[in-house]
Amino acid sequence: AELDRIKLALDAANTARIHKEKELAGMHSQIATMEAQLRQQHSDHMMVKSKMEGQMALLDKEVAHHKASILQLQNTIEKLQQENNMTRQEAQRLRDVIWGL
Repeated sequence: AELDRIKLALDAANTARIHKEKELAGMHSQIATMEAQLRQQHSDHMMVKSKMEGQMALLDKEVAHHKASILQLQNTIEKLQQENNMTRQEAQRLRDVIWGL
């Protein structure tokens, strides 16, 4: 009878141990799945980050190009204004010559 009780207690302890081992294996599996998901999310994030940095670099180039174009246009406007002033002065000089005749 004592032996049967010990045997029953051992069986119960063994069943509990097997149950705990299964729980532990399930937790290890969950951890592995979560780690894989985290690695994938990190990889996705790095890809998006890289793409965004590439787009930013392109935008920076475009901005630099537009700034150069604006400077060129400003220089052209300045030259045209100078030419316009010189033409206006020349026209005035010619008018003065004509009126002086």
